[in-house]
Amino acid sequence: MSSNATDLFKTLPAVEKLLQAPALKAAVESYGHDSVKLEARNQLQDIRDAITKQNHECVLDMCCLSVTQLEQLPICSKFSG
Repeated sequence: MSSNATDLFKTLPAVEKLLQAPALKAAVESYGHDSVKLEARNQLQDIRDAITKQNHECVLDMCCLSVTQLEQLPICSKFSG
């Protein structure tokens, strides 16, 4: 694995840290901790898979979002739609 991939893995937040973001706190309140936690894990795994496959453009698109943009992630749209 390249050092770039290792660096990307290190930048991924822990699931529990993600769940503290306002957009996901609201999803937890609406849909339950376990459901949102599972989907957050799935989304992080998708990012890990992209890193492993060296699909860095996709990874950058997913990882460069600010916390205020979290509500636009698939995890939030899954629960809102």
